[in-house]
Amino acid sequence: MKLTELTETEYASVSESKVDSLKHTEGFAEITSAFEKVHSEIAEEKRKNNQSTLKYFRLISKREIENIPVRYTKEDITKFTFSLATRSEEEIAISGTFLTDLIMNHYKKNRWNRFLKNAKTLFSLKTVFSNTNMNEEYTIITENLPCINYFGYDLNGPKVKIFGDIGHCLGEGMKSGRIIVTGNCRDRCGSYMEGGKIIIEGNAKDFVGKEMKGGIIHILGNAGFCCGARMKKGSIFINGDVTRDLGYEMNGGFISIKGNAGKDTASFMCGGILEIKGNTGISCGLYMKRGLVTIQGNCGNSCGYHMEGGTIHIKGNAGHYIGYKMMNGRIYVEGEYYDETVQHHKCKGGIFVKED
Repeated sequence: MKLTELTETEYASVSESKVDSLKHTEGFAEITSAFEKVHSEIAEEKRKNNQSTLKYFRLISKREIENIPVRYTKEDITKFTFSLATRSEEEIAISGTFLTDLIMNHYKKNRWNRFLKNAKTLFSLKTVFSNTNMNEEYTIITENLPCINYFGYDLNGPKVKIFGDIGHCLGEGMKSGRIIVTGNCRDRCGSYMEGGKIIIEGNAKDFVGKEMKGGIIHILGNAGFCCGARMKKGSIFINGDVTRDLGYEMNGGFISIKGNAGKDTASFMCGGILEIKGNTGISCGLYMKRGLVTIQGNCGNSCGYHMEGGTIHIKGNAGHYIGYKMMNGRIYVEGEYYDETVQHHKCKGGIFVKED
């Protein structure tokens, strides 16, 4: 029986003796030996200095992996990953970085894409952590995964819930299924995704939903810059604030923000709908070509700067220089704005239209 033939249920209930019976290959033995050397050297460094920097750890990890004398395979990596479930918490804590370097060295590229090809690999990755279990609906992971990147790459079907944080590129290219993270997420959450749903109960960093083609992303906290950049389809819901460049070069889809959006919102926007329930910063609609932006709060200065098309609807107040160098499109203001042609005269309500 091979490790790769195990079902998802067997992954959760496999015994230590079964792991031992599957791991007698030369590549696996060399990987295990390298990992034990890294662990012992890190432990010795901690005893000397009471701390161990990530940079020092990466140097040791890369050195030992490059010195592995045999050519190991993906099956050897999978077996080693599976065997980590029987190790101590201290060893599990350093396993994420070691696995990253191991896979990078195997594929000679700086990402996990080939290794994280399908859902079966996703289930094998969960066995890195001893506190895992499965129920009828979700695969439950009860440990932080801040060093695990590209988790759920090309996911198609399973439902996963992570109690903790996760690395960058969560759910990249996923087609179906559901991922729930109770902590925070790093950059490019849901980038290139085509379907399914991602829920982040904490905060997310930059490029949420970059170039996504479908699916739903729900961020309960705040998000960084360039959310929905170049997205074509799908929906993004953010309960908190975003920093800047929301909907940059957006081509389609729907984005809803309950908080505030920073400057350059909808810049170079080519389609889709942006709904902002808070305020926006300066230069909203910068070089905007198509699409619809609705702002329930106030808008900063230079709204619609060099706007080439599309519609901006502001239910609150607008700042100075509204529609400055506007070439085409429509801007509706329900609140107050400054009329720059009458020496900064404050006006109430207005429609700015400049069409051929």
